[in-house]
Amino acid sequence: MFSKNHIFIILLFFYLFSPCYLTLTKDYLLANEFSDSDNLNENLKKPSAQINCNESQEDHVTVKTEKKNYTQNEIVQLTLNNNSQETIYSHFGSQTPIFAIKYIHKKNIFGLWSILYAQCQYPNCIYDIDVPIELKPDKFVVFNWTPLIFINGTQQTIPLVPGRYRLSILYQDYEKKAWKLICTNEFTIK
Repeated sequence: MFSKNHIFIILLFFYLFSPCYLTLTKDYLLANEFSDSDNLNENLKKPSAQINCNESQEDHVTVKTEKKNYTQNEIVQLTLNNNSQETIYSHFGSQTPIFAIKYIHKKNIFGLWSILYAQCQYPNCIYDIDVPIELKPDKFVVFNWTPLIFINGTQQTIPLVPGRYRLSILYQDYEKKAWKLICTNEFTIK
């Protein structure tokens, strides 16, 4: 069997030659009895794959894609529905709707979600972000997303490659106390 060092070298090789598609997740590392998974994730400068989306939709805020299957480079239409009894706030519908997308999730070869950047990250980029818009109860807003990955959070982009995806979307409740996170349905890029 492989030692920790052998596995680390193999994973490092994949990381160096495909930096935006191989994300080491804590679940995978812990399943393989790595005790230093936090250091590996930190050294590789990848976001954590532990994203807890509100999959139960208990507050009745949902976001869905128009279709389940897209071709590469096709625009993905996203609809944010507020079926709750309260007003919410989101960057969907603002002048900077891309900031509603926290991460792009790609299902990896282990069946876990790898996390990819949906926009350039500080200090690589500095933005003037529009304020979130108000979305009243029983209303919806549509955003046409150009599916691009910002490699390691830099300005360099590539289109989504074929695979299974979902997006984590940010919004605020009516009290604007904290940002909440929901995920889209899964969709396929062919």
